[in-house]
Amino acid sequence: MKCHIKSALRNVSTGMGIYDMSKTLSPHHYGDEWANPWKTLLLLRAWSLWRARLHGWVAQKEFRQREQERQAQRFETDLRVACAASGPPLLGSAAAHKLLEHWVPEAAKRCLSPGCSAP
Repeated sequence: MKCHIKSALRNVSTGMGIYDMSKTLSPHHYGDEWANPWKTLLLLRAWSLWRARLHGWVAQKEFRQREQERQAQRFETDLRVACAASGPPLLGSAAAHKLLEHWVPEAAKRCLSPGCSAP
């Protein structure tokens, strides 16, 4: 599965950079089935949240900050639901856990905190 940064967002002066950016993840690395790769989709969403923050792109515009906050809240809600029945590692996979701790450390930490449960 692959997530791409749209061409319009790759402008040097106003965008995220000059290079094509994408992230490819293979569902079987995270215990997903090809027919229902929900863990992989969550990981790609985590990557996109992380990527948008790189080099201050989100911080440059207030509307980006609001949208990033909305997306981060939606992501964390979905992550909590996915992890409600399990503790570490997040999503039941050490590889997925490591990526979540790198890309969305605050959300990962909150999902592992005592008393954390699905909303």
